[in-house]
Amino acid sequence: MKSTSFLPDYSGNSIVNLISSIRSAYGGDYLYPLLNGFDIGPFKEKNIVFIVIDALGYNYLMEYGDDTFLKKHTIRKMTSVFPSSTASAYISLITGVAPQQHGLTGWFIYLRETGIITSILPFITKAGGIPLRNIPFTDIFDQDTVFMGLDAASYSIIHKSYSNSQCSASITKGSKKKAYSDIKGFFSNIENILDSGGNRKFIFAYWDQIDKIAHEKGVKSNETLEELKKVDTEISRLALLLDKYNAALVVTSDHGMVDSSERHTIRLSDHLLLKDTLTLPLTGDPRVAYCYVRPGMEAEFENYISKNLEEYCSMHKSLDIIEKGFFGLYEPNRKLYQRTGDYTLIMKKNYMIREALSGEKNKELIGIHGGLTVDEMFSPLIVL
Repeated sequence: MKSTSFLPDYSGNSIVNLISSIRSAYGGDYLYPLLNGFDIGPFKEKNIVFIVIDALGYNYLMEYGDDTFLKKHTIRKMTSVFPSSTASAYISLITGVAPQQHGLTGWFIYLRETGIITSILPFITKAGGIPLRNIPFTDIFDQDTVFMGLDAASYSIIHKSYSNSQCSASITKGSKKKAYSDIKGFFSNIENILDSGGNRKFIFAYWDQIDKIAHEKGVKSNETLEELKKVDTEISRLALLLDKYNAALVVTSDHGMVDSSERHTIRLSDHLLLKDTLTLPLTGDPRVAYCYVRPGMEAEFENYISKNLEEYCSMHKSLDIIEKGFFGLYEPNRKLYQRTGDYTLIMKKNYMIREALSGEKNKELIGIHGGLTVDEMFSPLIVL
């Protein structure tokens, strides 16, 4: 694992800049600059198939993807966003803006609108996993999507297990939604859309299995590599059809991953004096934790981190990293301040920090992401 840290390059070399370029190819508006050095001209008369492979990090593909079609056609690397969490980075890809604007700051978010800490994408409570059916997701998230305002018919392809969720309804606004249950259905949906004729098309297809397998088995596991080879084979087959449908293929990921272990896990239950300084449970992700500190106990919090956890994490005032542009450029979403607490802990190397709540389904993780290491932060850009 390469532990060197990198901040997102929102000025021209991040995944949000790629989305700006794609939107420009369809005559759409965009907030963030175009991707540096990426000529979008050849795409302007074509259908674009945009495939997001969750957790396919650039470094992982370069190291383990020998003889793959995807590695062969990788033209560069781009940074993810901060945090390099699916709940932040995938949402940046599907909105074209950084967390600075869309306001989803990690998997677990304290929502002041509800007074609840949630697992944001499934939209359930962190404690107990209770679905928030009676709370409109639109009260939480009101960002436009990549599909809106394009001179094209837009399609989103997502797994059937969450295709009808409140979150999916919000993030697929402006597209025709197609669901799949397996890899055959995933690629069949793409081919059927291309074969349907009619207006120019934009297809956004999201594949999540590498992320799921790596969380459970590890980034470097045989199971993760087998999944990479499986999706690689299907993408190489799809590429043979591009000329027939006047289509271009763009493949990337939302982030990469690192492997961790129980030995590298900091559990808040082992640090009760630290826990006593907090008004709320930890939010964010195992790699980036937001801390809501009791008024008057800031010094105790800082001293405890400095004396006991400095080897494992860096400590930042959340307001400072917002002002320094960790979350993005331009005017921040006002909710960003509510959702990042008073302090942010960014884990070093492959450490993670976790706090289990009552009734929480607390899965043990091997593959993790959310941090700033080179393995997590860089995504590949694959183009045909």
